[in-house]
Amino acid sequence: MLFIFITIWFQQQAQASLSDFLDNGRPHVNICQDDECGVIVGVEKVWENLKWVVVNRTASEYVQDVIIFLIGFLSLIAVIYIIYAWFNIMIWSGDEEKIKKSKSTIFYVIIGLLIIYFAYTLVAFVFDVFGTN
Repeated sequence: MLFIFITIWFQQQAQASLSDFLDNGRPHVNICQDDECGVIVGVEKVWENLKWVVVNRTASEYVQDVIIFLIGFLSLIAVIYIIYAWFNIMIWSGDEEKIKKSKSTIFYVIIGLLIIYFAYTLVAFVFDVFGTN
């Protein structure tokens, strides 16, 4: 009974909100205040909301952002691999072959991360020294 009452109440509230939104069967949203309607005013309002968008970037800056994201993602994957390998070491404490495999996994993941970080650092250093022009 309570469920039916709540359902009817929500339906009435939705119809009231919809009737406030619709004006003669057509959607009506009051955007203009004090007769400030027009294309120029609309463009100015949109531009005020879009000032945070950066438009003067080069393609290399976008590529750098993607590379930084990928390095972060690969770092996360590497941490997951290290935790998995460490977990295997803890679980398979009696099996020397699996422990050796897990230790080599940790070693190779760390070596891979070092190679990725050093390569990025080297490329960033070369761009700083010789310029990106």
